[in-house]
Amino acid sequence: MADVRPIHALHYDLDAVGSLQDVVAPPYDVIDPEMRAELLSRSPYNAVAIDLPKPYGETGPQDAGEGDPYEGAARSIEAWRKAGALVKDSEPAIWAMEQEYTGPDGGSHVRHGILARVRVEDFESGSVLPHERTLPGPKQDRLELMRATRANLSPIFSLSTIDPWTLAA
Repeated sequence: MADVRPIHALHYDLDAVGSLQDVVAPPYDVIDPEMRAELLSRSPYNAVAIDLPKPYGETGPQDAGEGDPYEGAARSIEAWRKAGALVKDSEPAIWAMEQEYTGPDGGSHVRHGILARVRVEDFESGSVLPHERTLPGPKQDRLELMRATRANLSPIFSLSTIDPWTLAA
């Protein structure tokens, strides 16, 4: 069984940032330069400024030519914390999530999940299995961002046969 543990989440204070719609962004690897600019125009606290500190093109992250973008993301996190836009939980927790979305079929769907820490496992253990083949460039990009910010800003979306609501019981 996978080793699942609570996290000290860093999250938005909605009293400081206003609407969540203005600060959330899709996964970094589906955001083209035009979408990135549109997201940044919604709020100075839009997540894309940190999660995608340099534009992402067809060949992966593009050089923005503005110094180290990863260190810039780390500075933004610190500035947002000082401004009260981001707050860190005082106690570790497993966050329950519910996502409403429109599927490719046009139908409305709801999925439930959790946001938690899961220990990295060797493939052979059979506890945690990869769901896609990842390319070296994006892996390096995420690693550099994680090292600079000391945060995992791109949690991995995983599937489980375990009902997440039973974990809270």
